[in-house]
Amino acid sequence: MTRVVRGIAINDTEICGPACTTRDEYGRKQNYPDYALWYGMLVRCTCEKTKQRNPTYKCVTCHPEWLLRSNFKLWYNEQPCYLSMDGTRLDLDKDILVRGNTEYGPDRCCLVPRYLNTILGSGLHSSSGMPMWVTFQPEVNSLNPYRSSMSGINSNYLHVGCFPTALDAHKAAQLAKAEVISHTIEHKYKLEPSYRQDVAQALRDRVDQLLSDAANNIETKLL
Repeated sequence: MTRVVRGIAINDTEICGPACTTRDEYGRKQNYPDYALWYGMLVRCTCEKTKQRNPTYKCVTCHPEWLLRSNFKLWYNEQPCYLSMDGTRLDLDKDILVRGNTEYGPDRCCLVPRYLNTILGSGLHSSSGMPMWVTFQPEVNSLNPYRSSMSGINSNYLHVGCFPTALDAHKAAQLAKAEVISHTIEHKYKLEPSYRQDVAQALRDRVDQLLSDAANNIETKLL
């Protein structure tokens, strides 16, 4: 039995339709972990509303191999770990290993704790015309109207400060983001059962980029 999913993919496994759900310890319905990740990926590839809400999904596509659930399930089952140390499911990530990647596929994706995606949030150049992590708020501070803020350590909101120019605010944000990523790698991600050296190195490469950009007064447009 097979079933077309989101108009582009095929669920060709022995578990199809409503049987793709199970029940948790409280009797609530939930998708099998691999199916939940696979279906979520397909939504990001096909749903226009999702693409409009999140520009990082605007051009995403799926590798032909992963249009068959059996292929995705095989890849998923080969991963060494499925859960974060806090017991939550890992996320499917497409662009930590390959910066700017827009295709979900077996050679470019990895499973990571959600907080890694959170600290890399707003990793695209702002559509408002401001640099990443910078907003213009003269009504809050007329002398220093450029506010720098981001997702910080443990995914908490981090207010970096208010500055007279967008460049000053962005430079402060670059240094702060580099510190947040470094701290997260060394004090949190390294403790994860899902820790991967290639993922950690890819994150360190972002730190190096941020520090280099800040030192050379270069705007970071892609993280």
